[in-house]
Amino acid sequence: MLLPPGCTVSNVRPGLAQAGSSSREIGRQQAAQDDFTAYIRQAGGPAVSAADELTKLAARRDSGVITEDEFAAQKVKILA
Repeated sequence: MLLPPGCTVSNVRPGLAQAGSSSREIGRQQAAQDDFTAYIRQAGGPAVSAADELTKLAARRDSGVITEDEFAAQKVKILA
């Protein structure tokens, strides 16, 4: 963590310096992170499958919106 001059871990986030010494605190932080991750996934809406993305991309290619080279480059990114 990069802190501004004059700041220490304890005055930026009180209690953070001791977090490593308590497995209970680590467990609490992990649970909070898991809750946050679940919220972000829910709030982000449904995930779009690679097949859906490729279908949309192929339609753009077929209609002339993108070139075959652009299609191939995007296809590589989607399948990566």
